[in-house]
Amino acid sequence: MFCAMCLCDSVAYCETLDANVPSTSEAAIGKSGYILIIIPQYNFPDDEYTIPKVILSRGGYTVEVASQSTREVALGTDTIKVRPNLTIDQINVDKYDALILVGGYLSKKFYESPTLEAKVKEFNSRGKLIGAMDNMPYYLAKWGLLKDVKVTVHPSLAKTIQKMGINYVEKDIVIDQNFITVNIYRYSDAFANDFLEELKKR
Repeated sequence: MFCAMCLCDSVAYCETLDANVPSTSEAAIGKSGYILIIIPQYNFPDDEYTIPKVILSRGGYTVEVASQSTREVALGTDTIKVRPNLTIDQINVDKYDALILVGGYLSKKFYESPTLEAKVKEFNSRGKLIGAMDNMPYYLAKWGLLKDVKVTVHPSLAKTIQKMGINYVEKDIVIDQNFITVNIYRYSDAFANDFLEELKKR
């Protein structure tokens, strides 16, 4: 395990990254730019954050993190502690090439933020690549962003989004239009590599 320690505002925190994260595909390496990952302040799945961050960084991108607060560390469900770079209302969509939304079943209040919804809609209106993991495709659907888009979602929400009229596909990862969706954290590595390949095409 690799643990990167940092001291910010007199608060020490640690991002624990698995040294066995799969290597980025050579075909994807060589691009550069900025990718924003949005995480809840509490109880986000560790692997959904750490694995994509490592792979995207190895692919040449600068990865920044947004959440509710920059004064407090964001806490994963297991061991991860992350100090976000910026808050949701500080997001400048123009700066980023793409967006990834990390899931969090205990973060309903966070994902029902009108400010967050507006920012994600701005990414979408500009045709930027959006990745949604776990339960996040449900919120994209709720925000009216998935009309005529094929998606997957956590199995527990499959029937829910189908009832919403969303074109659900029973696959682990689905790429359609400017969206990449993945159903569970187990496929975070494949998701991140697919994300890089899609960015390479843009």
